[in-house]
Amino acid sequence: MLKLSLIFIILLLSTACAQNDPNKEITNQELSDLLSSKKGIVLVDVAEPDEHSEARLEGAVNVPIMGLKDNFEKEFPNINKDDEIVLYCYSGMRSAIGVEKLNELGYTNVKSLVGGISKWKKEGLPVKSTE
Repeated sequence: MLKLSLIFIILLLSTACAQNDPNKEITNQELSDLLSSKKGIVLVDVAEPDEHSEARLEGAVNVPIMGLKDNFEKEFPNINKDDEIVLYCYSGMRSAIGVEKLNELGYTNVKSLVGGISKWKKEGLPVKSTE
């Protein structure tokens, strides 16, 4: 468990710069407009399954961060490396890490939702839940 925690901390520190890169982030307003336009995007919740069932964006697929690199292409076998991908989690930290992981796999158009679903909900934007 300690080893896993250290790996997570290293990943977190290594992606701190990515969170401030506007080319790797998308705001609530930008995502809301994108979703309204019905433009085809891949929307991925990198939170844990229990978090995903509690609150998620409509159309999002849950691929938890710990298995993102191993499972992304299994979940989306027909995706192109330049397709628009938006990742989110509760606060935006894990999704920023996810952007870097997908960049390492060759995906070039990946963004993290700034502030995650918590900020999305605070701004009164719609979420789905199984409750």
